[in-house]
Amino acid sequence: MKQKNIKNKNVVIFTIIGFLVLTLIPNVLMLSGLEKKSKFSKTVHYPEINIKAPARTISKIKSYYLDNYGLKNTFINAYIDLKKNTLHEDPIPYRVVEGHNQWFFLGNFNNKVLDNSFGMNKYSDIDLYQMKQNILDLKTYLKSIGVDFYCVVIPDKSTVYKEKLPYKLTDRKTPLSQFLSIIKPEDSLNMVDLRQTLTKHKDSTTLYHKTDTHWNHAGAYLAYVDVIKHLKKTDKQIEAIPLHRLKKREDSIHGDIIRMLNTNTKEKMTRYEKSESSLVENIETNDASIHFINNKKELKLLMYRDSYSNYWIDYFNESFNETVYYRYNSGVIKKRNLIKAQTDVFILEVGERHFDILLKNLKLIN
Repeated sequence: MKQKNIKNKNVVIFTIIGFLVLTLIPNVLMLSGLEKKSKFSKTVHYPEINIKAPARTISKIKSYYLDNYGLKNTFINAYIDLKKNTLHEDPIPYRVVEGHNQWFFLGNFNNKVLDNSFGMNKYSDIDLYQMKQNILDLKTYLKSIGVDFYCVVIPDKSTVYKEKLPYKLTDRKTPLSQFLSIIKPEDSLNMVDLRQTLTKHKDSTTLYHKTDTHWNHAGAYLAYVDVIKHLKKTDKQIEAIPLHRLKKREDSIHGDIIRMLNTNTKEKMTRYEKSESSLVENIETNDASIHFINNKKELKLLMYRDSYSNYWIDYFNESFNETVYYRYNSGVIKKRNLIKAQTDVFILEVGERHFDILLKNLKLIN
């Protein structure tokens, strides 16, 4: 009996030691740099430590660890290499779809974006009514405080570049088309649908990143000019800044779609940014908003936006005296922010893949 207890105790001890060793090995490989010798490893540099910003430093270290703990990248990239180069299959078909000529698209994991691009889903009349009523309520309130309202919907890459997808489906009425079809002229909702403008120019210049979900600066600029044309119908003094007055700079992007495939491939891009002669000044930046001022102009703009607007902020800043940009949170818009801004123009900007979620949840609070 005594010998049996000793054996059981040894089994427990060796099990614990084995578990600890298996737990430590990935961390040893990560910290020692040995994993970098693997052909599948794509680890990145350890984040810089900034003692003046401890919270941000800890957050970066945590993100680094979660993304790069030992053998994670090696196993993931070995799997992706097997699926892509040996089996010739999409490695993550539900999240990412590889199209023609190395164009990458979001899969249906993100709000069924591919099905929506081909009109595979249909809204109920109740959903359509709710979305329209929510946006009418916002427009009515803005009108009561003397603000012009516009809603700008930015089309998905799979909507503009369907021909780059690896398959072709029969087009049906998309969710966006369904919604726009119930908007009547008397509603005065000023819906700006950019699909026609971008589709018209896509053959003359590339308008979206091949490895990212978003448009590039060329696409953002064309869309900005189109939005300004709509705004000029109400405010004649609003002008779009000519392209030649923006600074052109060559750069690269590590696209969000390609990052899903766990690769470090970068795509070349051309940025259009404000020039050295620009009078635009950034007077406030915080977690909720960004605030600019431009003494050359008269009117004020308030925009509730998503990540698509990152590229056209510099352009709108040149067209307005004051611009404030809020990232919307679950469709909630605060009346006190609208009143505080004392704005002339309000733009609700939303990407096509999320426009239904936003409009269903859109609500005004004090």
